[in-house]
Amino acid sequence: MAMKADATLSQYNTVLAALRFYQKASDLPTDIEEMAQPDGGPVALDDDEIDELCEGLNFSDITLASASQVEHNTIMAALELLKREIPHGLPQQIEEIAADTGTMLSEREVGELISGLTEGRSFSD
Repeated sequence: MAMKADATLSQYNTVLAALRFYQKASDLPTDIEEMAQPDGGPVALDDDEIDELCEGLNFSDITLASASQVEHNTIMAALELLKREIPHGLPQQIEEIAADTGTMLSEREVGELISGLTEGRSFSD
């Protein structure tokens, strides 16, 4: 796995796990759907597009700093969904993704990451 210049390893692993968790969610809360597709915004990514985004992140074709607006919206929605689920325990598949990729951020750190991205700070700040 290539290391991204714009993210720490834990941030990167957390984003990948969050995207997979979001992708597998069968019934998203309304506010998460609205984060992924704000009013008048681009259509949210579908499963194939999330696969492409994860592959792009894995193979350094896409950095978090170069993500398109729709990719950014999906990443933010996925991180928020993951943050809400951490206190309840993550599904086994997501735990396995995290174990395969190394460390993940804590609930507090995911919240800080979301705040930083919302405020436009660089990803690894």
